[in-house]
Amino acid sequence: KGELAPGRSLALPPGDHKVEMSNAKVFFSETRSVTVEAGKEAKLQLPGVASLTVNTHPGVGDVMVDGHFTGIHSDGSSLQVAAGKHIITIRSLSGRIASQPVELQGDKSIDLPL
Repeated sequence: KGELAPGRSLALPPGDHKVEMSNAKVFFSETRSVTVEAGKEAKLQLPGVASLTVNTHPGVGDVMVDGHFTGIHSDGSSLQVAAGKHIITIRSLSGRIASQPVELQGDKSIDLPL
């Protein structure tokens, strides 16, 4: 267990391992299996970062990514999210909820009826 800075490596003994990777700032969390062979290097690719802009009509609400509040409202504000599949949910001040699955690559803007 531990934290690695970008570009750093983790020394593991030969064998099969499960590696938990996460970055809460971009709503990324994943567990992967990796097999390390003696004297060899095993690399894991991480997803890129996408920009997401959320608008709702009528009204605005709190934006959630994969069930986690983002701290932004659905008023055209943008946030950085790990590329890949996510569930975007908006909760209005009146309690209405709208959700939409998205697959993010690059910049994406979504409009949800609320």
